[in-house]
Amino acid sequence: MTASIVRGDYVDPTAGKITLRSHAEAWQASHVGRPGTASLLDNALRLHILPALGDRPMASLRRSDLQALVKSLSAKLSPGTVRNIYEFLNRIMQAAVDDRLIAHSPCRRIVLPARSEVEPIPPTPGEVQALADAVPPRFRAVVVLLAGSGLRIGEALGLQASDVDFLRRTVRVERQRLQDGSIGPTRPQRAPGRCRSDRSSSANSPSMSPLMARASGCSPHQTASR
Repeated sequence: MTASIVRGDYVDPTAGKITLRSHAEAWQASHVGRPGTASLLDNALRLHILPALGDRPMASLRRSDLQALVKSLSAKLSPGTVRNIYEFLNRIMQAAVDDRLIAHSPCRRIVLPARSEVEPIPPTPGEVQALADAVPPRFRAVVVLLAGSGLRIGEALGLQASDVDFLRRTVRVERQRLQDGSIGPTRPQRAPGRCRSDRSSSANSPSMSPLMARASGCSPHQTASR
């Protein structure tokens, strides 16, 4: 213990008696980030991390406990979601080390699920039409827009009428709907006003035009002439 004090890495054994729940909630309260990230963090803690490990003292957590959690989550969630949850847990445990609650983080050599490398298969126009017909009329244009433009769902829900150029068949993406329901700017790496719909040729393809026309309540000729 004397050597640890001299080195400056001494950790009071009683500090690790705090539960993961108490430490995680305090860390969450001081977390600084985008609203969408805060929502993801809340879901990770409330639905996955705390139900499994929340009542455990910090000092009692071992690498095997975290590996078991990852394995359990991998059986029901996608690899990307599991990795996101683990990343939050890793940051929480590292904060505990920084606060001298524990000497070392158990987040070491954790085997994470491999990212899926399966190529997505885009739906056919017929499948898009079937999906559009299955939703309430007010949402049909969104279905066709997502299928033909490549927009993310949050970007589509953040559109305003002034963002759509019907003549050129382009969409200007400047805002998005965040997970907490608010409307905010798009991600910083995308320049404001950058159009993503022109990346997908299907948005202007003949096979998609009848769907776009039906979803907007116009005839195919009217849609093409706008």
